[in-house]
Amino acid sequence: MLAQFKPTIILVESGPKEQAGLDKNYAQYLQNPAKDTGFQSEIQFLAFEIGRLSQTKKIIGIDKQMGYDYMGIDKLAHEIEAKTYLKGQSEIKKMFQSLESESLVNRFIKMNTPGFYDAMINFNADLLTYVNTKDHFEGAEAAGDFYLRNLKMFANINRVKVNDNDRILILSGTTHAAFFDMFMKRSPKYEVVPITDYLKH
Repeated sequence: MLAQFKPTIILVESGPKEQAGLDKNYAQYLQNPAKDTGFQSEIQFLAFEIGRLSQTKKIIGIDKQMGYDYMGIDKLAHEIEAKTYLKGQSEIKKMFQSLESESLVNRFIKMNTPGFYDAMINFNADLLTYVNTKDHFEGAEAAGDFYLRNLKMFANINRVKVNDNDRILILSGTTHAAFFDMFMKRSPKYEVVPITDYLKH
Protein backbone atom coordinates (compact mmCIF):
# COMPACT_ATOMS: atom_id res chain seq x y z
CA MET A 1 0.00 0.00 0.00
CA LEU A 2 2.78 2.45 0.87
CA ALA A 3 4.53 1.66 -2.41
CA GLN A 4 1.58 3.38 -4.14
CA PHE A 5 3.10 6.66 -2.94
CA LYS A 6 5.95 5.89 -5.39
CA PRO A 7 8.72 7.40 -3.27
CA THR A 8 11.86 8.48 -5.08
CA ILE A 9 13.73 8.58 -1.75
CA ILE A 10 13.14 6.52 1.40
CA LEU A 11 14.60 7.74 4.69
CA VAL A 12 15.19 5.23 7.48
CA GLU A 13 16.33 5.05 11.11
CA SER A 14 19.92 4.15 10.32
CA GLY A 15 22.98 6.30 10.93
CA PRO A 16 24.76 8.09 8.07
CA LYS A 17 27.91 6.10 8.95
CA GLU A 18 26.01 2.95 7.98
CA GLN A 19 25.15 4.29 4.52
CA ALA A 20 27.66 2.13 2.63
CA GLY A 21 26.23 -0.99 4.26
CA LEU A 22 22.71 0.20 3.61
CA ASP A 23 23.46 0.71 -0.10
CA LYS A 24 25.12 -2.71 -0.37
CA ASN A 25 22.30 -4.54 1.40
CA TYR A 26 19.61 -2.77 -0.62
CA ALA A 27 21.36 -3.70 -3.87
CA GLN A 28 21.57 -7.32 -2.70
CA TYR A 29 17.90 -7.27 -1.72
CA LEU A 30 16.88 -6.04 -5.16
CA GLN A 31 18.78 -9.00 -6.66
CA ASN A 32 17.24 -11.55 -4.26
CA PRO A 33 14.37 -10.37 -2.01
CA ALA A 34 14.10 -13.85 -0.43
CA LYS A 35 17.57 -13.56 1.13
CA ASP A 36 17.99 -11.88 4.51
CA THR A 37 20.08 -8.74 4.71
CA GLY A 38 22.16 -7.17 7.45
CA PHE A 39 19.21 -4.95 8.41
CA GLN A 40 16.73 -7.26 10.17
CA SER A 41 14.22 -4.56 11.00
CA GLU A 42 11.64 -2.33 9.33
CA ILE A 43 14.49 -1.36 6.99
CA GLN A 44 14.47 -4.77 5.30
CA PHE A 45 10.84 -5.70 5.84
CA LEU A 46 9.34 -2.35 4.82
CA ALA A 47 11.87 0.07 3.32
CA PHE A 48 13.64 -2.40 1.04
CA GLU A 49 10.41 -3.98 -0.14
CA ILE A 50 8.64 -0.66 -0.70
CA GLY A 51 11.75 0.49 -2.54
CA ARG A 52 11.74 -2.62 -4.73
CA LEU A 53 8.04 -2.28 -5.56
CA SER A 54 8.28 1.42 -6.36
CA GLN A 55 11.73 1.27 -8.00
CA THR A 56 13.17 3.72 -5.48
CA LYS A 57 16.80 4.55 -6.23
CA LYS A 58 17.84 5.97 -2.84
CA ILE A 59 17.38 4.64 0.69
CA ILE A 60 19.18 6.96 3.09
CA GLY A 61 19.85 6.74 6.83
CA ILE A 62 19.08 9.85 8.88
CA ASP A 63 19.36 8.61 12.49
CA LYS A 64 21.41 10.32 15.18
CA GLN A 65 21.97 8.28 18.32
CA MET A 66 22.23 10.09 21.65
CA GLY A 67 22.41 8.79 25.18
CA TYR A 68 19.74 9.59 27.74
CA ASP A 69 18.70 7.77 30.88
CA TYR A 70 14.95 7.11 30.62
CA MET A 71 15.10 4.38 33.26
CA GLY A 72 16.89 6.69 35.66
CA ILE A 73 14.27 9.40 35.17
CA ASP A 74 11.47 6.87 35.64
CA LYS A 75 13.10 5.62 38.85
CA LEU A 76 13.46 9.20 40.09
CA ALA A 77 9.80 9.89 39.27
CA HIS A 78 8.73 7.08 41.57
CA GLU A 79 11.13 8.19 44.29
CA ILE A 80 9.85 11.77 44.36
CA GLU A 81 6.26 10.79 43.48
CA ALA A 82 6.01 12.97 40.40
CA LYS A 83 2.25 12.57 40.06
CA THR A 84 1.77 14.31 36.70
CA TYR A 85 4.49 12.18 35.09
CA LEU A 86 3.20 8.92 36.60
CA LYS A 87 -0.41 9.62 35.65
CA GLY A 88 0.55 10.61 32.10
CA GLN A 89 2.72 7.53 31.61
CA SER A 90 -0.10 5.28 32.84
CA GLU A 91 -2.67 6.84 30.49
CA ILE A 92 -0.41 6.57 27.44
CA LYS A 93 0.47 2.94 28.21
CA LYS A 94 -3.28 2.25 28.06
CA MET A 95 -3.29 3.74 24.54
CA PHE A 96 -0.67 1.18 23.50
CA GLN A 97 -2.61 -1.66 25.10
CA SER A 98 -5.70 -0.67 23.12
CA LEU A 99 -3.74 -1.26 19.90
CA GLU A 100 -2.83 -4.86 20.70
CA SER A 101 -5.99 -6.30 19.17
CA GLU A 102 -5.75 -4.18 16.01
CA SER A 103 -4.46 -5.32 12.63
CA LEU A 104 -1.05 -4.01 11.54
CA VAL A 105 -2.65 -1.60 9.05
CA ASN A 106 -5.01 -0.23 11.68
CA ARG A 107 -2.10 0.22 14.08
CA PHE A 108 -0.22 2.23 11.47
CA ILE A 109 -3.30 4.36 10.84
CA LYS A 110 -4.00 5.07 14.52
CA MET A 111 -0.33 5.67 15.36
CA ASN A 112 -0.06 8.30 12.63
CA THR A 113 -2.83 10.64 13.75
CA PRO A 114 -2.30 14.10 15.30
CA GLY A 115 -3.59 12.92 18.67
CA PHE A 116 -1.22 9.98 18.82
CA TYR A 117 1.69 12.14 17.70
CA ASP A 118 0.99 14.57 20.55
CA ALA A 119 0.79 11.69 23.01
CA MET A 120 4.14 10.30 21.86
CA ILE A 121 5.94 13.62 22.26
CA ASN A 122 4.31 13.96 25.68
CA PHE A 123 5.23 10.37 26.64
CA ASN A 124 8.86 10.50 25.49
CA ALA A 125 9.77 14.09 26.28
CA ASP A 126 7.35 16.62 27.76
CA LEU A 127 6.26 14.50 30.74
CA LEU A 128 9.88 14.21 31.82
CA THR A 129 9.92 17.93 32.64
CA TYR A 130 7.81 17.12 35.73
CA VAL A 131 10.61 14.95 37.16
CA ASN A 132 13.21 17.21 38.78
CA THR A 133 14.76 17.51 42.23
CA LYS A 134 15.27 20.82 44.04
CA ASP A 135 17.67 23.12 42.18
CA HIS A 136 18.19 20.47 39.46
CA PHE A 137 16.61 19.72 36.08
CA GLU A 138 17.11 15.98 35.57
CA GLY A 139 13.89 15.37 33.66
CA ALA A 140 13.98 18.62 31.73
CA GLU A 141 17.53 17.88 30.56
CA ALA A 142 16.58 14.37 29.44
CA ALA A 143 13.58 15.80 27.56
CA GLY A 144 15.85 18.40 25.99
CA ASP A 145 18.22 15.67 24.82
CA PHE A 146 15.35 13.89 23.09
CA TYR A 147 14.21 17.10 21.39
CA LEU A 148 17.82 17.66 20.33
CA ARG A 149 18.09 14.15 18.88
CA ASN A 150 15.04 14.75 16.73
CA LEU A 151 16.29 18.17 15.64
CA LYS A 152 19.59 16.56 14.59
CA MET A 153 17.71 13.85 12.68
CA PHE A 154 15.69 16.58 10.98
CA ALA A 155 18.96 18.32 10.13
CA ASN A 156 20.10 15.03 8.53
CA ILE A 157 16.88 15.01 6.50
CA ASN A 158 17.62 18.53 5.34
CA ARG A 159 21.08 17.43 4.17
CA VAL A 160 19.53 15.02 1.65
CA LYS A 161 19.74 16.46 -1.85
CA VAL A 162 16.24 16.71 -3.29
CA ASN A 163 14.39 18.47 -6.08
CA ASP A 164 10.77 19.59 -6.43
CA ASN A 165 9.78 16.30 -8.05
CA ASP A 166 11.08 14.06 -5.25
CA ARG A 167 8.62 12.11 -3.13
CA ILE A 168 10.15 11.25 0.24
CA LEU A 169 8.89 8.42 2.45
CA ILE A 170 10.17 8.44 6.03
CA LEU A 171 10.05 5.17 7.97
CA SER A 172 10.77 5.75 11.65
CA GLY A 173 9.45 5.21 15.12
CA THR A 174 6.19 6.97 15.90
CA THR A 175 7.76 9.59 18.16
CA HIS A 176 10.30 10.55 15.51
CA ALA A 177 7.44 10.73 13.00
CA ALA A 178 5.60 13.07 15.39
CA PHE A 179 8.56 15.44 15.57
CA PHE A 180 9.18 15.33 11.81
CA ASP A 181 5.50 16.03 11.13
CA MET A 182 5.69 19.09 13.38
CA PHE A 183 8.95 20.35 11.89
CA MET A 184 7.94 19.76 8.28
CA LYS A 185 4.54 21.41 8.60
CA ARG A 186 6.32 24.59 9.69
CA SER A 187 8.98 24.30 6.99
CA PRO A 188 8.81 26.25 3.71
CA LYS A 189 10.55 23.32 1.99
CA TYR A 190 8.17 20.38 2.44
CA GLU A 191 4.58 19.40 1.73
CA VAL A 192 3.42 16.73 4.18
CA VAL A 193 1.28 13.91 2.80
CA PRO A 194 -0.54 11.87 5.50
CA ILE A 195 0.33 8.17 5.50
CA THR A 196 -3.38 7.47 5.90
CA ASP A 197 -3.92 8.60 2.31
CA TYR A 198 -2.33 5.31 1.26
CA LEU A 199 -3.35 2.92 4.03
CA LYS A 200 -6.82 1.45 3.63
CA HIS A 201 -8.80 -0.64 6.10
